[in-house]
Amino acid sequence: MRSFNIICALIARRTLAATVAIAAFAFTAPASQAQLATGIPDDLEGVGITEHVGAKLPLDASFRDEDGKMVTLGDYFTEEKPAILTLVYFDCPMLCSLVINGTVDAIKTLKYTPGSEFEIITLSFDPTETPTLAKLKKQSYIKEYGRPEAAAGWHFLTGDETNIKRVTETVGFGYKWNEKMQQYAHSAAIMIITPDGTVSQYLYGIAYEPQTLRLSLLAASQGKLGTPLEKILMYCFHFDSSEGKYTPSALGIMRLGGSVIQINEVRYSSVAKGESLPDTVRTLECYADIIVLRHPEVGSAAVAAEHARKPIINAGDGTGEHPTQALLDIFTIREELGAIDGLTVTMLGDLRYGRTVHSLARLLGRYDVRLNYVSPEILRMPAELVAQLKEQGVQQTECDSLEPVMAATDVLYVTRIQKERFTDLDEYESVKGAYVITPEIMQGFRPRMALMHPLPRVGEIAPEVDSDPRAAYFRQMEYGLYVRMALLAMVLGKA
Repeated sequence: MRSFNIICALIARRTLAATVAIAAFAFTAPASQAQLATGIPDDLEGVGITEHVGAKLPLDASFRDEDGKMVTLGDYFTEEKPAILTLVYFDCPMLCSLVINGTVDAIKTLKYTPGSEFEIITLSFDPTETPTLAKLKKQSYIKEYGRPEAAAGWHFLTGDETNIKRVTETVGFGYKWNEKMQQYAHSAAIMIITPDGTVSQYLYGIAYEPQTLRLSLLAASQGKLGTPLEKILMYCFHFDSSEGKYTPSALGIMRLGGSVIQINEVRYSSVAKGESLPDTVRTLECYADIIVLRHPEVGSAAVAAEHARKPIINAGDGTGEHPTQALLDIFTIREELGAIDGLTVTMLGDLRYGRTVHSLARLLGRYDVRLNYVSPEILRMPAELVAQLKEQGVQQTECDSLEPVMAATDVLYVTRIQKERFTDLDEYESVKGAYVITPEIMQGFRPRMALMHPLPRVGEIAPEVDSDPRAAYFRQMEYGLYVRMALLAMVLGKA
């Protein structure tokens, strides 16, 4: 994952953050469907950053430092030095480490040293974490920083929920525990604090321009309050009835500290009035550096790219392709099994309408793999795609049952039967629930394999399978966040 982390971090290195337009069009959708999912997902309710420049930190808030000693925030604001405040949790599986790594990378280039010209306060917002863990983290990052004397000026704090909330609410830092994922959802930013404990500036993302950081510390040392820096903006026109949530690209921007501008009533937009896709794209690119497009018509991304001056990322064109999903799927296979060549990949479910399997099959055709297609007769993989891969020399097998291919399968890629793609509901009912992966069925697969799904699922994988270590679909979702962040960086020319 390290190479992808580096690429992702590059997004935040721009002096002006990129603006990304996320567009999901459904020109044929009825007005009742042509709406953006209202509000943000429950998992992200209350998550984000609301700038409180000029707010005064609660200097009497008490915590324990990495040695277990009781301290107050005020203890670190006694020598007329500014401070960097980082809000993280030490057991974070990804983003918090990137925030601290980004801080280390930035301060390495400065002549200033923590404890001399400024202080760093790294506060865990997880009330269950301990000074022991804080000390381990401090030792690790001081070693990475390479200046042992900085230990006197870099403080790793833990505390109770009441005192933590006093700080996070003061600086406008919203976070939320996700019980299912067993981790916190939160944004990425550091705060610059004046010597008297006043919030001076917010720096967003997971990488910080050293010059910007130096100037921010200098301004804070003089008691100056900064102006809000531009965040990454994302315009969501999301009214594809097959998706009732934020796109993964939007979530990736949120995790980088970006914000989302919603348009809830797109039936009042120019699209609803008959505006063509080329005109809509030309309008969006006036406000964006990249357009991420989801559209119900096959070939729509190609049409948009033909008329756009800015880059177009295809986030799904009807039943055609979903190339970014294919990229994250390939990455998932490599992460789970270590290689791609030599594997047998079995695709199960709706192979006719499933754009994810169309793109994945094409991408896998560039490797030395064997493909199995398991589906009802009416949902078979498109014949033209099968023929194309056959010409490339890819070994393919089609059947309507898992049994013949189960023992040889390295990757089982399950897709849902998509009700919204059927015009005949009786036809849908005849194939609904044709395949359900249960713990009993999983016993027939190899001990080392990967079970994948592009999500959402609607019953084709039983919840009891989630605890199987071969179940990779939630890890697959997380990999997707970083792959799409990396893709955005590459398109911006920052990778």
